[in-house]
Amino acid sequence: MSLAARARAWRGQRRRAIVWETLTVAVGGSAAIIAASALADRYWGLPPTARAAALAACGAWLARSLWTRGAAPWRAATWDAVLEAAQDAWPQARPLLASAWALRQSRADAGTSAQLREEHLARADRAADALPARPLFSWTPSRAARVCAGAAAVALAANVLVGDAASWRRALTPWNDPSLERWVDVIPGDARLNAGAPARVEARPNAEGRRRGVRAADLTLESRADDGRWRPLPWTRVDGDAAQWSLAALTQALDYRVRWRGLAGPTRRLTPAPPPRWRALSAVVRAARGARRFDLGAGETVAARRGDWVELEGAADAPLFSAALLVSGAEPTAMTLEAGRWRGGFLARRDAELSFALVAADGRRDAAPPAYAVRVAADAPPTVELISPPAPLVAAPSDALPLSYAARDDGAITRLALIVRAAGRPEFSVALPVPAPPASEVLGDFSWPLSGLPPGTRATFLVRAWDDASPAQTGDSETGSLEIVDADAQHRAALDARAAADEAVERAASLAEYARDSARKGDAASARTYAEHLDPAWQRAARATKQWADRAAEDARGDPGLADEARRAAEQLARAGARGLPAQKEALARGDLKSAADEAAALADEARGVQRALRAGADAQSVQDLAEQSGAAGEDADALDRAAQNAASRGGKMSAEESARVQKALADVRRALDELEKTARELAARSPDAVASDADASALAQARADADALGKALAAGDAQGAARAAHNLAERLRGMARGLREAARAAADARGRNAENGASSVRRAWDEAARAQEAAVEAARTSARARRAGELAAQKALLARVTRAASLARDALAGRTGDPAARAASAEVGEALDRLNGDAASAALLLRDAALRLRAAAPRASGSSAAADAASAADLDAAGQELQRGPAAPAPDPAGTRPAADAQAAARVRAQGLRDEISRASRELGYLSGRVARRVDAALSDEAAGESALRGGDADAGLSRGEAALAALEQGASDAASAQSAAEESAGDSAGAGQGGSVREAGGQSLRRVRLPSARDYRPPRALRDELQRSLGESRPPAADADVKEYLERLAR
Repeated sequence: MSLAARARAWRGQRRRAIVWETLTVAVGGSAAIIAASALADRYWGLPPTARAAALAACGAWLARSLWTRGAAPWRAATWDAVLEAAQDAWPQARPLLASAWALRQSRADAGTSAQLREEHLARADRAADALPARPLFSWTPSRAARVCAGAAAVALAANVLVGDAASWRRALTPWNDPSLERWVDVIPGDARLNAGAPARVEARPNAEGRRRGVRAADLTLESRADDGRWRPLPWTRVDGDAAQWSLAALTQALDYRVRWRGLAGPTRRLTPAPPPRWRALSAVVRAARGARRFDLGAGETVAARRGDWVELEGAADAPLFSAALLVSGAEPTAMTLEAGRWRGGFLARRDAELSFALVAADGRRDAAPPAYAVRVAADAPPTVELISPPAPLVAAPSDALPLSYAARDDGAITRLALIVRAAGRPEFSVALPVPAPPASEVLGDFSWPLSGLPPGTRATFLVRAWDDASPAQTGDSETGSLEIVDADAQHRAALDARAAADEAVERAASLAEYARDSARKGDAASARTYAEHLDPAWQRAARATKQWADRAAEDARGDPGLADEARRAAEQLARAGARGLPAQKEALARGDLKSAADEAAALADEARGVQRALRAGADAQSVQDLAEQSGAAGEDADALDRAAQNAASRGGKMSAEESARVQKALADVRRALDELEKTARELAARSPDAVASDADASALAQARADADALGKALAAGDAQGAARAAHNLAERLRGMARGLREAARAAADARGRNAENGASSVRRAWDEAARAQEAAVEAARTSARARRAGELAAQKALLARVTRAASLARDALAGRTGDPAARAASAEVGEALDRLNGDAASAALLLRDAALRLRAAAPRASGSSAAADAASAADLDAAGQELQRGPAAPAPDPAGTRPAADAQAAARVRAQGLRDEISRASRELGYLSGRVARRVDAALSDEAAGESALRGGDADAGLSRGEAALAALEQGASDAASAQSAAEESAGDSAGAGQGGSVREAGGQSLRRVRLPSARDYRPPRALRDELQRSLGESRPPAADADVKEYLERLAR
């Protein structure tokens, strides 16, 4: 830090110390003087001169402190004084600080060169920077500061504990002299009281007065007589705290005051006045049917209906501070002053008693105000019912939502509105038409344009009715819900995803067929190439189908059945690829072209089945789109029909605006007809057997002719002809839309039934094939058991022969105990006999080993022994060899296995029938897995091999093949069950059954998919609406109201 920075810091420290010292002495001393003066006045009531002297002393002390502690030291804190203090604090810096500061203050010095000057300043800066960082000046309160602060703290604390605000005011304003009212509270003071009402005066010493020695018994009440003289009045009651004087009735003005010793309180006056009352009062009952006025006098009655607004208006006989309505059973209601008259009101709910709480400008109240009766007739709030739409729906911003509603009231419906609430948007309302004059029942409909709601909006709506009560009572209908979606964009995205999925599945199916054909031809290289391309193509097909399913599920105008089919297709493709693609590659890797061909064939069948089913669903969606386009064109034609009929009713004249709207609507109809024709041609080209028929094409041509006739009639100014043509056009398009929807629904139902029947047929055929194969396996097992019984008998005979030969040899050797070779051979033969039934192989080796031992010992034996050993060795060796060879295999027995072969042939016939049923059902189901057929093909192959083995008399081989065929059928049973489940689900949610969407319960549980209605589905026929409206106006017995209401609501629904 440089010398200049150090000097500025030191000077700032000095000045801060001066400020703190000055404030402590000046403020502390002044506060102590004023607080002591206020405390003395609190207890001894200082005279004005004493309080003025204390205030002057405070000012003198403040001025002296500011000069001696502040101004004078501040002026003395010069740079030289600061540097001198620094040199005293750090003597080592004395040679540099003063001289360097002098050089810094005078830049030019004739006796010092610039270089020397700069060097000296730099040394001084370094020396200043090396000085300790502790402050040069720090404030330590002086003795005077400590005394002033302590005195102020003590005086202020005493005031906090025992002082009061009045003493502080008198200490600061000594010219204020004390009076008796400072110590004695007098009630009521100056007051106006109701004439003839009781009066009371009370004097009560307050806390300060009691400390001064003021007692209630020492107080004197005086009144001023007519001659102006003050005379004492005796207190009616005196207790320890207060003295009271009472008067039974105040009839004239009374001047009074309170005295204590030499002090007298101010003069007060009690003035009698009449109680506050109304000079004029009226009640106005306001309702939609009009207003009724009642001029209220004593005992007057106000008649109103429940819900009416009763307005009171009054003029008081004297100025009022406030006025309030008092209605029995309700909180007081304040009245307002407008143009010299007090106004207020209340809602008539029940019979009540009405009075007023009037407060005069001087605070007087009427102790017994007059009361008025209010008689209220019942008026229930209106009831509203939202007739349609009754269910949640989705719509596009371009739609107009048709609403039907019914409102009723025991008076009249004066207003109707549609209340709309949407997340993130303020609530808004749309006015609905009401009849004029107002009626007690309204059945109406309204077309609500949704153009103001952007896509993504989730809105709830209800119909609210107001009756003729004042203020009006309201009633709300049940709440409907609506989701706004960009239906056209969603539908286009779904169609694009459908086309992409179809292309991807087509490529995957083609590659699988190429791989199948190459493997069947023995072209392993081509089969591997196609298999390598098939893997990514299959994955792309599964992803594309999944994307189509996602887009179809989001499509508000799509078909839920088609979305579900796409979802199942994606899952099926993924499962088939996960199983079949690795199996195909493994078969190719090991050179098994037949298995590779079978796996590729299964994949190809899988993809083609998916493709057939989804294309059928796509055709159903196209028919549905065609029906929607027809319905939209019919709505445009409806608008034309209404406009033309309105023009015809006015003599055929149209305004320029109406003519422009009609021409625009006609152009929209023609564009819609062009789109219809284009869609119908594309559908016919793609699916010749689609439900769009020649009759629809004829209806389309007739609709175009009607549109041309309408255009000609409008151009010729023929309003009647235009009305007829518009009506024919609308009816024709509506009929076409109905026909398309019914045809699509019928086709979807038939397709669902066929799919369900196909799955059931597969299940039955599978059960029959499995039972037949089980019978064939059981027959083969019977033949195998017979063969094994013969083998067992041959084994027993062999064991008996070997046992007999071994026993004879052991007996022959038993007597030669002195021959070691004979003893060893005999032991081995005994062990072989022990092992014969458990371990025949070891027994055979022991027998042959004993034979070798005897042959080896024969040359050393005597003649007879040698001959005996050779014979025994030959017998043992023959027995061992026979045991090693085992019993001779029985010869094949074709005659014995013929029943099993016949049973296997019958089972193969059943399996072939199952295979044919699968081929037929896959064309209906689409999702009948190719692997299901692969299981049946494997079973057929095993059944054929098993039958061949049984025909040759080989029961064991026939049984093995039969069991393999049965296992293949059992493994495919779960796939067949899945196929049936998918078919039944498809039957319930068939493509073409309706539009997409889902309904959820309030708790969020998803129900099965159903058609979520669109805005166009809730437009009641106009003729029916007109007839219902007319029926409501007809007279009927009151007892029939409930039946008529129920009947009309059923019709409206």
